Amino acid sequence: MSDTYNNEKRFVLFRQDKQGNPKRPDYRGNVVLHGATYYLSGWIREDKQGRKFLSGTVEPERDHQAPAGSRAPVETAPPPAEDDVPF
Repeated sequence: MSDTYNNEKRFVLFRQDKQGNPKRPDYRGNVVLHGATYYLSGWIREDKQGRKFLSGTVEPERDHQAPAGSRAPVETAPPPAEDDVPF
């Protein structure tokens, strides 16, 4: 038996604290497909008949926002050239 676990095509969703913001997802997690990581967000919804269901989004790892407190690179505008000074 191999010492490594293949997590390909498996996902996990964890219940999230919405912290008073109803737009935040109820669940978050990730999945690995063909070697690429995708982030999952899910919301508990209810249809017109009162049946609950889960709807969600899938985002590629490169499009996902950096977690709070991480040191994500900050994009800054280049300084204006001296010819662009209006006076």
